[in-house]
Order: sequence, then structure tokens, then C-alpha cells
Amino acid sequence: MRTRLGQAKDKRTGRTYLSIVQSYRGADGKVRSKTLESLGSLDELRRSHDDPVAHFRAVCERRNAEARDAGSPAAIEFPRLEKVDKRGPSPVSVGCAPVLSYMGALGVTSFFKNRSFRRALGYDPCRVLELLVCDRVIDPHSKRGAWESRASFPRACGFSLHDVYRCLDYPRANADALVARTDAEVASGRGRDRSGSHYDVTNHCFECDCDEPGGLRQRGCPEGHRPNPIARVGLLLDGEGIPIGYDLFPRNTNDCPAMMPVPEKAREGGAMGGRTVVVADKGPDTSDNIAARVLDGNGYVFGQSAGRCDSSPGKWVLSDDGYGTGDGFRIKSRPGDKAITLRDRAGRVIDVQRVPVRLVAFWSAKYARRAAAERGRVIEKARRMARSRASHEHARAAGAGRYVRERKAGPETGELARSVVELDEEAVARDAETDGYYCIVTSEEGRTAEEIVGTCRNLWRIEESFRAVKGDLSARPVYVSTDAHIRAHFLICYVALLVVRLTRADMGWRHSAADVREALGGLRLHHMRENWWLNDYRTDLTDEIGSLCGMDLARRVYSRGEIRKVVAQATKFRIRRREAV
Repeated sequence: MRTRLGQAKDKRTGRTYLSIVQSYRGADGKVRSKTLESLGSLDELRRSHDDPVAHFRAVCERRNAEARDAGSPAAIEFPRLEKVDKRGPSPVSVGCAPVLSYMGALGVTSFFKNRSFRRALGYDPCRVLELLVCDRVIDPHSKRGAWESRASFPRACGFSLHDVYRCLDYPRANADALVARTDAEVASGRGRDRSGSHYDVTNHCFECDCDEPGGLRQRGCPEGHRPNPIARVGLLLDGEGIPIGYDLFPRNTNDCPAMMPVPEKAREGGAMGGRTVVVADKGPDTSDNIAARVLDGNGYVFGQSAGRCDSSPGKWVLSDDGYGTGDGFRIKSRPGDKAITLRDRAGRVIDVQRVPVRLVAFWSAKYARRAAAERGRVIEKARRMARSRASHEHARAAGAGRYVRERKAGPETGELARSVVELDEEAVARDAETDGYYCIVTSEEGRTAEEIVGTCRNLWRIEESFRAVKGDLSARPVYVSTDAHIRAHFLICYVALLVVRLTRADMGWRHSAADVREALGGLRLHHMRENWWLNDYRTDLTDEIGSLCGMDLARRVYSRGEIRKVVAQATKFRIRRREAV
């Protein structure tokens, strides 16, 4: 805001009156002015000043110079009986500024600006993506909800709701190239830990109740007792827990083939440069996945069921020979080999070879207690199923069916008369033998058994990412329906997850995703009057985020221009090196 000298002529008397006027930009973006001080008529002022106009212009210039000082006070008047304007401007979410900083550092903004989408569409698709990602990080809504709350976004959103849905086709068409760009920025700016890249697959349900034949949205096993259609998402993280890439699969794709495309895309995009060790749980342990890792010169650490580690199921794992002594934890390893099938691009078998592998087995008392407790709940379901045949099919779907057997029973004459559902004690005892045991097959012969187990135990990082996507980022249920919009939705969720994980990593992983979201969501500036906005939220975490991004997020009062300066600082942010954290 600036002050200037105003002159007004009274048409009735012909006298000229001077005043000091302040110009400001209102909440609607229009320039307005108000009178700060009435100075009097020009004739009367000449009695005390030789040149009143020059004198008071100099006064206005001094006031403007003082106003440019950030520490100068601002007088804001509020009539005591003034009511709240129901149609007043929405709060401005300045918490979007750190999110925009990371998006800019990841190359998302320049990725779209270097393309001619804006000229073809009439609006900026990057601005739509920025709005949707910021909304997903701070206060997740549907695409419509994000557009309806666009007044809180600190940048202008000159697009319609139809433009938002129409724009979803463009992120989807460029998803692979955009992910490759973000990976390249992370690798060059921060560096990647490729000693253990963790991979897993999870399900995401849809709000609609119909599937799409041949598409991503397919019916499958109910998730959370909901019969809604499901799509599968495979996510790859580096050893530090920073996302590398992802891919989408229909519901009927199991974990084994779902692993192949994600590391391949990351390798083609340059994020998997150099030798990389892929760590995964039991699902991807197949001949094809091991062959792919061996042929491209990379390594693997795959979990196995305890009964699959030897030709005689479980003999080596369950045998006490070779285990070291420990308090609640024992471990052993041995060399071995595994048959892998080589196929051509059409899927035809070319050859079958045996490759050397290393088997690592361990037993944990903690795992044993947890497995026994989990099986106890399943056995209770099986007992209820045995008592009530009406629940037989439901209990089988719930996992209790493996502990139940159905046989025909007759009278003493031996005739078959009725069927009996009973608990299969042999199956219960057979599973109880493997409680606490776990087996790993790996290509890493240069690492100790303890290092291999530690690498596999870090799979909790990817489970934490799944919980953040589903919970904090509210990626499910999915409200869009077409394949193009589904893929755009998960691209938005991926970029949001990448921003949150990088923010947490730069702060030393001391704060959870929920903490980051709460801190950013609390940074909302409320309009007071004219060009002034009030910040009434500050925590140690907001100070840390502001210091990380080079932004002053601790001030109480901001002008519209100062808000723009804070957002403009997002373009100056660069990803920090991992060693500096």
C-alpha cells in the first residue's frame, strides 16, 4: 500500500482541498483508495507553507519509505459493531507455498511449461496440477471439491470445473515422463540409496459399485468388507524411503507379474542407474522376477514362505542345526541354487537355467507370538464356522476355511447320512510349527546374514507409505471412473506422496505425514481489512518447514503483495543433498 496527495475542487465555492489518500488492493484484486487525513483548503495551507502541494507530497513520500520497512506498524481500524461479511474473501492457504517449492524443485512446473499445452487448451494445466496436489497434501477433497475451494489457493485459478476434468487427460498421457523427470531431479539433487529398493503392491477401492470390463477398475476380494471394485498399485521406494516409481494394475493381477514393469520403468527413466537391489516380500518371489533381476545385472532380496526353502518343505528352516544362540532371535544362512525360466518378449520359454542364490532363515520370538495371536483369531472364526454351517462360505473367504474340513458322517451302520464341519487340528498344528520362522532368498553374497535380514525388515517403510497415501492423502476411495482419469488421480497422489516424503526426509524423519499435513493445513491467512491478512497459527514445525524452504511463515500480518512474495520464493527452492540432512 502507498500514500499519495489527493486534490479535490469544490464546485460550489471553487476552493481546492488537499488530503492524504492511501491506495491498496482489495481482497477482490481491485485497486481501491481511502482518505487517511483531510488537510484543509489550499488557501488556508498557504498561510503556513510556501508550497503546500510540494510539502505534503514530500510527507507522502516519507510515509511510503517508512511503509517499505518491514518493521513499520500498520494501523487497522475495526468498528466495534461491524458484522462479519458472509461473502467476504476466503482464507488464503499459505501452507501451499512449501508444497509448491518441492513441486518446482522436482521439475513439475518446468515440465509443463516446456510444453505447448497452455496454448492449445487456453489455460495452464500445470496450475490445475498444482491445485490438485496442494489440495491432496493439505486438505484432501475430490477433484470437484478442490476446484470449489480454489479461492484459498494462493495463485490465480482461471479455469472451470470442466477444465479440471478435461485437464486430467494430459497428466495421464505424460505420467511416465513426469515421474522420470522427478526421479532425475531427486537423483541429481539429493542422491539415491540403491542398496535396498523396496517394492510392494496394495489395493485401492472405488466409490462406484460397478466394474469396468477390460479396464483398471475390477471387482475382487472385498477390502474392508466393501464389495466395491478395486485397482492395484505397485510402489517402489529407494533405501531411504523416497518414492522411485509406481504402476497400476487391474484387480486380477497378482503380485508376481505386478513387479516387473515398475523397476523396468525406473531403469528406463534413469532412476535405477547403477546396480540396484530390489527388496520385496513373499509375493514377487518368482522365477521370472529373479531372472529379470539377474539378466539386467541387479540384485534382489525376496521373502519366502518357510515351507519353500528346501525340496523337503521347511526341513532346513525348521531344523535347529546352524542357528546361532540368541535372546529371542536366531539366524542362519547357506548357499543354494534356483531354477529360472528365460523367456522371449512373446513369453515363450527359451531356456531353463539354475542360478546361485543365498538362503537366509531366522526365527524371532516376537514374530512367533504375533503369528500365534493372529492365528488364534482365525481359529475362533473357524470354530464359529464349524458350529454354524450357514457361515461356511463367509468364513472361508475370511481365511478360516483352511482350518476347517468337511466330512460325511453316518450312523453306526456305516451309511453316509449327513456332513459334518469340524476344526482341522492337523492343519492348525502344521501351521503352528512355522511360527516365528522366516526365509529370504537373495543374490547378495557379499552381505552378512544380519545385513540381509535388516534390509528385509525395512519393508515397513513401504507399508508406512501405503498408510500415508490411503489415510493422510485420502487416495481412496477413488471417485473418478475412466482409465485416463484413474491414472491421473494416482499420478497426483504419487507427486503428493513424493512431496511429503521429501519434506519429512529433509527434517530427519522426526515428524509423521499427519504432522506435516496438520502444520501446512494450519497456515491459513484470514482477511482482516482492506489489504491486510492475519496469521494466527504458528508451531515449531511450521518454523522448521519455513526455514527449510527459505520462507517467513511466522509473521502475524501480511499484505497481499507480501503473500505473493512468499509464494514466489517457491521458485528458488532446491532439493537438499542427502548427506547434508
